[in-house]
Amino acid sequence: MKADPAARFQRVTQVARRATISRWRAACVATCLALCAPASCGDEKPGPSDTDAADSCTGEGDSYKVGLSKTSNAASFTVELVDANPAPPGVGTNAWKLRLKDGGGNAVVGAIVNINLYMPKHRHAPAGTVGADRGDGAYDVTDLNLVMPGLFDVTVEVTAPGHMTDSAQFQFCVGRKGD
Repeated sequence: MKADPAARFQRVTQVARRATISRWRAACVATCLALCAPASCGDEKPGPSDTDAADSCTGEGDSYKVGLSKTSNAASFTVELVDANPAPPGVGTNAWKLRLKDGGGNAVVGAIVNINLYMPKHRHAPAGTVGADRGDGAYDVTDLNLVMPGLFDVTVEVTAPGHMTDSAQFQFCVGRKGD
């Protein structure tokens, strides 16, 4: 018995439609992977070791020391790095203690403190964090995650009552934790 030509046409159309949808889905997945996958970082050689990445910024940035301070861009605030754990800052979760003073040298209380990270050589921005107000101008940053070795711009953005939002920037060459 011969198959009905209309039924055969319908089966062929369904198979073709499924194949087209599969090709379309494959193209969408490939495009998403190409666009969304992390790009290789910066102009470095492929696959640098931790030591190579840290060595690529040796001598750059701020030299860590207790009491290192920066004046904000508009001179509204001074941000002092009172302590860091590990010291100097290293790969992984870091904890910082900051002290904020206004332009007149008074403790800044009740501020919103955002910490923004950027790796200029790698051209990407890992997730930042916030500072917790401990009173008398002291702020704790307990979950500052420096995700890999390399040069980090650490921008401390301060929004305080009665002041405009302003920011100060530290820059550290980060090695492996404990280096």
